[in-house]
Amino acid sequence: MKYRKIRRKGQVLATMVFVVWAAAGISGRAQEITEFKGEKLTPLKEQANTYIGKPPKVDLSKYRLQVTGKVNKPLELSYDEILALPREARVIDLNCVEGWGFKALWTGVKVVDLAALAEADPKAKTVIFHEIGGTYSSALPLEYLREMNVLLAFQVNGLAIPPERGFPFQVTAEGKWGYKWVKWVEKIEFSDKDYQGYWEKRGYPNSADIKKKQLTCSLQKRPHESAESRKAKGGSVSLEF
Repeated sequence: MKYRKIRRKGQVLATMVFVVWAAAGISGRAQEITEFKGEKLTPLKEQANTYIGKPPKVDLSKYRLQVTGKVNKPLELSYDEILALPREARVIDLNCVEGWGFKALWTGVKVVDLAALAEADPKAKTVIFHEIGGTYSSALPLEYLREMNVLLAFQVNGLAIPPERGFPFQVTAEGKWGYKWVKWVEKIEFSDKDYQGYWEKRGYPNSADIKKKQLTCSLQKRPHESAESRKAKGGSVSLEF
């Protein structure tokens, strides 16, 4: 029932999103891409979506993506500056540990390109993604980001990521469970230490590797789920996995 409610919100959102983008000064495409290079994509209105708390309101005139930590040249980039960087489009599946998932075309910039611009320290091994407001965060190994050419996405199925879906930027952690797909990214922090994010501190595996069966098994217990689920039923919290 919870996810049906979220999907209905997504359907309403799909009809309103161009109005929101226009108010933010963004020109969106009038037609969503439903197939790419022979692969059928899940329509935006059918894509499940969960999050914690309320989606942040983004003022693009003030928004800056910070690239900080163990870098030689810290960056503060505007939305337009990031969109001006080389981009790539790729079909990637997003999978939730609760059993749902979808296939979408994600367009964005490579995180490793941002690392190069900021001149990441050779000692950096972990990249931490922080959402706007600081409530949610998660981290990925820099080696994985390089091997997979992970994207910091600003479009899904050819449309700017909707406000409730992570606008302006979402991590596309290919091969990882959804709790690594950080939304509303405001800061990318390079570190030489390991890091546990929001769900990892609550017992979720830091690897989040979909191929590891022990991940699903360990998540079945979820000792925190009862309290969080009660909040979710009240509409104040939705869970992301």
